Amino acid sequence: MPIIKIEWAAGRSDEAKKKIAESITDIMAENTGMSTDDMIVMFEDYPRKDIYIGRKCIG
Repeated sequence: MPIIKIEWAAGRSDEAKKKIAESITDIMAENTGMSTDDMIVMFEDYPRKDIYIGRKCIG
């Protein structure tokens, strides 16, 4: 059972997450032959104030 974890800056809607999870599981199913019901997609939202690119905070 694959676990796909997406870590990103907070602020995406539940609808956006749903669409992304559906797209990812469809692609995985197409390429592995597995059922989409056998996949786990997890989103971890981080506050933008806690994310830096180089020395610059994105928040």
